[in-house]
Amino acid sequence: MNNIKLRKQIIDYKIGSRNLFLNLKYEGFNDENNFLDKTAQMITLGIEVIEFDGSDLCDRDFLHLAKSLSQLCAQYGVTYIVKNRADIAYLSSADGVNLEQDGLDIASVREIIGGEMIVGRYINSREAFDLVKDGADYISVKQILSTPTEPVLSTGLEYAKWVSEKDLPSVFVTENPHTAILLANNNIKRIAIDNSIFSSSPDTVTVNLLNMLKK
Repeated sequence: MNNIKLRKQIIDYKIGSRNLFLNLKYEGFNDENNFLDKTAQMITLGIEVIEFDGSDLCDRDFLHLAKSLSQLCAQYGVTYIVKNRADIAYLSSADGVNLEQDGLDIASVREIIGGEMIVGRYINSREAFDLVKDGADYISVKQILSTPTEPVLSTGLEYAKWVSEKDLPSVFVTENPHTAILLANNNIKRIAIDNSIFSSSPDTVTVNLLNMLKK
């Protein structure tokens, strides 16, 4: 089997075949064990991919927690991604890194992490979709609908549908469970929820979303 075909199979398995993602920050937690326990609980509820954003931490703590999450995800067979930090992704043995829209070019990132690790790219407009031409394995779309704090970045449901029809696997990020349900009802099959899930009803929301996404 050639390397291109094998790589596509890996991406399809670790990203394309997964439906429910958790974009995770340490923010709001003050105890590492509680943070890891809550994450493990979400995994047992059905979370299939964890993306860790440690931008609110010093580099030492970011790497420490990144390694702990990497071990946890490996234990459960969950795909583990680090947001925007190729060095932390490499050092924590993550499955991949997901780059911000204005982050490093993928060729430079590959010099850090090698050719095997998955690389994603965030986008928030039709024009930004061209960014994936630099070699992204998948894309993440932020801010689908307006929120009180970020009304300008809304990309809209039609944009979400447009992106979901592209060849690359796409993940749609939302901080609102109601938006997640709206996306699932419109046949969007990969959705990322964030820390706000911990302040709602994680059991009910996660199970309901998974039931909708797996149809």
